[in-house]
Amino acid sequence: MEAGQTIEVEVVERPRRPFLSNKAKGPIALAGGTLLLAALVWAAFSADRIQSAYATLTGEVISVDANTKSFGIVAPGDPITLTFHLTNRGADSVRLVGCMAYCNCINPADLPFTLPPGESRDFAIEVRNPDRELENRDQTIDQQVVLYTTNPAQAEIPLTLKGQIRLFPASPDASH
Repeated sequence: MEAGQTIEVEVVERPRRPFLSNKAKGPIALAGGTLLLAALVWAAFSADRIQSAYATLTGEVISVDANTKSFGIVAPGDPITLTFHLTNRGADSVRLVGCMAYCNCINPADLPFTLPPGESRDFAIEVRNPDRELENRDQTIDQQVVLYTTNPAQAEIPLTLKGQIRLFPASPDASH
């Protein structure tokens, strides 16, 4: 073959056969759409059953509305209480027997208590916030709290408390 010489190649396309005939596509699409609609309706009316099944599979019988909560920005001396919504998705009662906080400023209320199956309860945690004006410093709170249960599959429930204590928090009128 000499330099500059062109080679002609003929490309032959094979006709493609459709995976499904046009007659079969309509009923299959209808059946798929019906199945999808049925699944969505079932999920909408059985969200608790899905969460209960998930809890059973993972061992997380006690679910929490949010494992991390923030109290925002407060002034020294302002009361601070964060509330966690707990739900027992299991078939047996679970007892919450204690709590470990990594700061002595955290005070969990109402321990111990029992949460019956299928029931929910609010669990409040207070953060001691003494008047610190004399210390003249702001403080950021990012504290871990662990709840202990009698459920061996979920012996601990980790929670996080966040927020800031500022000597001079911005007032709502200061932004205008």
